[in-house]
Amino acid sequence: MESNVGNAAALPLDAGRYSRELALAVGLAGEAAAAIRQLFESGPIAAREKADHSPVTAADMAANEIIVRGLRSALPDDAILTEEAVDDGRRLSTARVWLVDPLDGTRDFVERSPEFAVHLALVVQGTPVVGVVALPMLGQLAAAVRGAGAILVEGGGTRTLAVAPERDTSALRTGVSRFAMHAPLEQFLERTGLGHHAVRCGASVKHIRLAEGGLDLCLTLHGSECEWDSAAPGLIVTEAGGLVTDADGAPLKYNQKDVRHHRGLILSTGQHHAALVRVARECFPP
Repeated sequence: MESNVGNAAALPLDAGRYSRELALAVGLAGEAAAAIRQLFESGPIAAREKADHSPVTAADMAANEIIVRGLRSALPDDAILTEEAVDDGRRLSTARVWLVDPLDGTRDFVERSPEFAVHLALVVQGTPVVGVVALPMLGQLAAAVRGAGAILVEGGGTRTLAVAPERDTSALRTGVSRFAMHAPLEQFLERTGLGHHAVRCGASVKHIRLAEGGLDLCLTLHGSECEWDSAAPGLIVTEAGGLVTDADGAPLKYNQKDVRHHRGLILSTGQHHAALVRVARECFPP
């Protein structure tokens, strides 16, 4: 990523009252991405298993330290919920909470796939208002502010993000995880016939592709995704003109006591969202 990625003032995005927060998030995401990239390129990658059986690496922890230290220094009154730290629950009595996934896609990182990301999102009164996703090995950074749109920074330039125009439901390009092909998702792809157009993508790379028009649909039909997985990319997709709900068609809630999205995620361009939700509910019943 070029140097202007860390300079929110150079972005064609009117952040309004969240200008300081956008600048901070962009800068910290760029710094964390650089640290991850250095570790990715420096040699063998060692991982250990966390209590939930997911992997964690030195890159996760290095990026987490950079982001948490930066947020606490700049905005000490804001709460922070990060995947790589114990949740003490104090955030539940705070209006402003940062949701952080310092390395979204650790399995991809361990397997030396370049498709992993850094997530930062500011949630105010349960609603994401600033979201930044950096893709360290792809040289991209996406950012969004609620009500102001979304942009992608790449190669020293920026462009506005917009989801693809409407296409027939039988031709929807569907982004799915490389590691989470659960039975309900397989059933959904079979019933809709969209398996022929499924694209396996690491982490939130698929969500950024949706926001820039390269995919039409991304869905997760299991209950393991957490708030830090969806807040930043979800805001980017929404500000690019898309729609984000759970598998019941309900909007996602943030800064909840239980941080898991038990009813999955559906992100789309919006045009066929209701029909997709109906099939998803059949394949992933409550």
